[in-house]
Amino acid sequence: MTGSEICRTIDRLIADGAGLEAILDKAEGAMVASNDPARPVVHVPVHLRVTGAPHIALSDSAFTFGQVYVGTSYPETLIVINDGTDLLTVSSILSSDPQLVVDPTAFTLPPHDSLRVNLALTATGVGPIAATLTITSDAPGQGSI
Repeated sequence: MTGSEICRTIDRLIADGAGLEAILDKAEGAMVASNDPARPVVHVPVHLRVTGAPHIALSDSAFTFGQVYVGTSYPETLIVINDGTDLLTVSSILSSDPQLVVDPTAFTLPPHDSLRVNLALTATGVGPIAATLTITSDAPGQGSI
């Protein structure tokens, strides 16, 4: 290296991928300023690859059916929303009580889309019913909710 050459390694480049869709390739350039009078600005090619991720959201976190009668079915709707940037795969929706039936129990959902999940409560006996739905998906950090 001669006295007029300057070599510097960039240790960290911060890029904000907010708002970019899943698996987007973006090729741009960065301008690096230096004190070299012959090349005060150097254009350096930069390639950014953003990989999306699904994110699950629900229309409701609890349902209250009130007073119900044995043998009568009471419908309700849960809306599952993928507000992420990649395909969401819900591998199962399980009810902790067979008196609460769910349909569908598995599906895929494109980014920024939603799906209505039908719930039907049919009491088979007298007494309180407390059921929990467990939703298992591939949303990072949200495996089962």
